[in-house]
Amino acid sequence: MKSSIELKHVTNAFSSSSFDDLVNGNISNLAVLKKTLGFDESRSVEIRSLFEKAFEYLNQNYQSEYIYKCMLYKKVVLGTHSPNTAAMLSELKLGTSKVDAFVVNGIATSYEIKSEFDNLDRVRKQLEDYSMYSDKVFVVGPEAKTEYFLKNIDEPYGIKVLTQRGNFSTVRESMQFDPSFSPEKVLSLLNSKELKVVARSHKVAIDDVPNTQIFKVCNDFLSKLSNYELKRITLNALKKRGIDNNKLLVRLPFELSERASRLRLSKRKQAKVIETLATQI
Repeated sequence: MKSSIELKHVTNAFSSSSFDDLVNGNISNLAVLKKTLGFDESRSVEIRSLFEKAFEYLNQNYQSEYIYKCMLYKKVVLGTHSPNTAAMLSELKLGTSKVDAFVVNGIATSYEIKSEFDNLDRVRKQLEDYSMYSDKVFVVGPEAKTEYFLKNIDEPYGIKVLTQRGNFSTVRESMQFDPSFSPEKVLSLLNSKELKVVARSHKVAIDDVPNTQIFKVCNDFLSKLSNYELKRITLNALKKRGIDNNKLLVRLPFELSERASRLRLSKRKQAKVIETLATQI
């Protein structure tokens, strides 16, 4: 049994504040992590390796939502698909719920993570919300919860479990939902920069429109498009957003993918993170 203090030190390594330290080149706090993980204090270790070892520790002792998100990025975006053609967005608001992972390649797939520490109190509403925006919807959790999921997750939704070998096994496939898209859905998912790109592609004069009027102008032209076209332009924009993020994520250990995907780092700060990870401590 790992001590709570030891677990806290390793968990903190993946906090937002720790990632901010990486961005700013501050590595002073990593000496404690190095000691906690059992590295020889008299020998140097690359910081990248330190995070890889810390993630392995958590994967074995504390499989939180963070672990599942990083593993999904590794197995789905980097494994099943490609970072050049698939994107994974985290905490995207779909209806009244925020999806843990939203993967877009040719289709949109939502993943709701239910770790060993989570219950299913809100899962029915969450999955219903996701099915209104996604082609497929899965609940993802530990292998030990397989029977629990089968008994408590309604049949239209898929189930995937993380095995002890670190792979995702499909217990039940998701049905194909084929969601309908409306202008309201498009406006709720895309930011003003993305909407301007869409508007220009449809020959809509948008560049001189005040920011306060962009959504109204976009709503007007979106209302004239078919559901199929609305879905296509929305998923393409979200996929581009995620693929742009991938340009940094593929240069990082996948163990930091969930944290890094939440930030829009400048090229200078991206370079600083890469430099810091290669530093010896």
